[in-house]
Amino acid sequence: MVQVVSSGKPIDPAPADTALPRASTARPHPSTPASPDLRGLFTCAVPLLVGCLAGQLLPTLTAVPGLRMHALWLPGPLLLGWLLCMPRPRWRTCLLAAGAGTVLGALLVPTAVLPRLLASLGEIAMVVAVAALLQRWQEGRAALEGYREIALFLLLACIGLPLCSAAWQALVIASGAGGLPHGTWRAAALCSSVSYLLIVPAVVSVARLLRSPERRQG
Repeated sequence: MVQVVSSGKPIDPAPADTALPRASTARPHPSTPASPDLRGLFTCAVPLLVGCLAGQLLPTLTAVPGLRMHALWLPGPLLLGWLLCMPRPRWRTCLLAAGAGTVLGALLVPTAVLPRLLASLGEIAMVVAVAALLQRWQEGRAALEGYREIALFLLLACIGLPLCSAAWQALVIASGAGGLPHGTWRAAALCSSVSYLLIVPAVVSVARLLRSPERRQG
C-alpha cells in the first residue's frame, strides 16, 4: 500500500484586525423610565380645572335679566369634550382636574356649598357614562365625525344628559339641601342642553385643529 504524504502547510487563521470594534457581549442596560409628560399635564389638567372653577363661579357673578339661570353651564360640557378627545389612560387626570375645580369653586361660594357639590358630582358621573358610551360607538374614528356619532351625541349629551342632570338637581332640592343657581329643573335642563350643544363640539374642533396642523393651513 502506498502512503501519500501531503507537503502542504496548514493554513493559519487570519489574524484578527484589532482596529475593528468587537461586538459587545454585555447585556443592554435597561432603559430609564420616561419622565412625566408635563406638557400633557398642563394642556389637559390646568385648562379643565380653570374651566370648572369658572363654571362654578359664573352663576353667582352673571345672570341673564328676566331668567333664573345663567347663560351657559361650563363644567359638564368641558369635561365631556375633554374626555372625548383624550385616550382612556388620561381620563383619570381629567376627572381629578374637574373634581378639584368643582370642589374649589363650591368652597369659594359661601352659599349652598353642599347642593352645589352634590349636583356637580352627580353630573360628573353622568358625563363619564355618556363619554364611555360615545367612545365605545366611535369604533376607532375621531370624535363627532360620523353621522351616527353626531346623532348619538345629540340624543345622549344634548337631551338625555341634561334631563337626568336636572332630575338629579330636583332630587337634591327635594332632599332639603337647599336651592341651586339654575332655578327650576326646566331652566336647568334648557341651560345644560344649550351648553352641551355649543361647548362640546367647540372643544372637539379645537382639539382636532391642534392635533392636525394641516387643517389649520387649509
